[in-house]
Amino acid sequence: MALVILLEGQGPIQIRLGRSKIGFSAKAYASIGAVYLLGMSAALASTLASLLTNLWLKRAVSIKTLFNAAMSILVYGSAYGVFDEIRRLSNHDVALLVVAGAAGGSAAWLVNHLLIGTIVAI
Repeated sequence: MALVILLEGQGPIQIRLGRSKIGFSAKAYASIGAVYLLGMSAALASTLASLLTNLWLKRAVSIKTLFNAAMSILVYGSAYGVFDEIRRLSNHDVALLVVAGAAGGSAAWLVNHLLIGTIVAI
């Protein structure tokens, strides 16, 4: 939770790519890593830490903050679900564990973009 609070307070990280910048959340990678190691309880702890940090920094509850908290649970849950299913089949094969991590991350990315895309479309 401490790492998530620290990274949440830093905001997005910007990387220059040619003439443009790509922004990403380091907190999301820390959260997914924690979920892979500790399971869904880490997803709840990460979401709670992020929610409390946002409330402390902004001093108010907004629909966006609540949506982001709910979305985090769904995103991290999808990452863990895919990762855990492949991990169980891996029989401790390192190559399959790497595939499990990548597949879980891809699931998180897909769910994140589907949820945001749906809200934007609405």
